[in-house]
Amino acid sequence: MAEWQFPPYMDVVAICDVDLRKTGRVAEAIKRRTGRKVDVYQDYRRLLDRRDIHAIGNATCEHWHTKINTESCRAGKDVYAEKPLALTIDEGKVLRRVVEQTGRVVQVGTQQRSGPQFQIAC
Repeated sequence: MAEWQFPPYMDVVAICDVDLRKTGRVAEAIKRRTGRKVDVYQDYRRLLDRRDIHAIGNATCEHWHTKINTESCRAGKDVYAEKPLALTIDEGKVLRRVVEQTGRVVQVGTQQRSGPQFQIAC
């Protein structure tokens, strides 16, 4: 898990990765930067169970994107996902149906393109 540069208006309350060494480092970095403790999980479903989490950032391996994005929507969470949104057209159709059914917001982002070095490259 790369350490994302979270916007200042976000309250990061939890992170998840099967490798606790990675999540521990990220959690400590967030605590140093914000002064707030971040809960750490190995199972993303525990995040989806929490009522105080309103949105997730999905930075998992590509083959997990559709599953976690659809389950997040069904759990009442909005989603910011890394590309690709889905691996197949059929996966994309499934996600579209879930978004329509749940009314959740799903945004896909292209990491690294908003960094200062890319902004001046134009």
